[in-house]
Amino acid sequence: MKSIFCEEYNNIGVDTYDTPWCPGTTNTVMIEGRPTQVITGLGCEGIEFITGRFDATEFPFFHMDIWTDTPTMDKSFNFKFSNWTGGGGETNALEYSMTNASSPVPLPNPNPGTWISIDLQLSDFTPINGGDITDFVQFVISSDLGTVYYDNLYLHNNNLSVDEFSQVNISVYPNPTLNVWNVKTSAQT
Repeated sequence: MKSIFCEEYNNIGVDTYDTPWCPGTTNTVMIEGRPTQVITGLGCEGIEFITGRFDATEFPFFHMDIWTDTPTMDKSFNFKFSNWTGGGGETNALEYSMTNASSPVPLPNPNPGTWISIDLQLSDFTPINGGDITDFVQFVISSDLGTVYYDNLYLHNNNLSVDEFSQVNISVYPNPTLNVWNVKTSAQT
């Protein structure tokens, strides 16, 4: 897991969520007790993590949740990972342009008024000057949606892991049954 912004995971070292080379402004706000990023004046906004640059080879799945109150018809939400290949600037990138017609994940229309989950494989992104993913250093968002909130921005390998298992006794009755089952467990809730 390579988390860029998510309360549940250890985030990589992020230098800034509000780069000076884009006109958008990002601030952290609390929504229902949870830290969330909000970008205002969005045209472009960058997240830079030179301190936490990473090789994404073992994390081919992308996830991000966004929310906006802007109507989504004929709008776009675009994002890219900037790869620096060990140097001091972008050598190539992976980009995804999310519109009402994009595939495999479109921007929903009409706006559902709820959080929009974006789940993609890095192979769904369009490579720019090659598809190297060994040195991600920036994540750039560009959009005409105006104000966008985001959370749960991370890459993962699609494996679930659990550190601890519990064993409980379960009984299901009556057997045989018609329409109704009772479930009883020894687990404490």
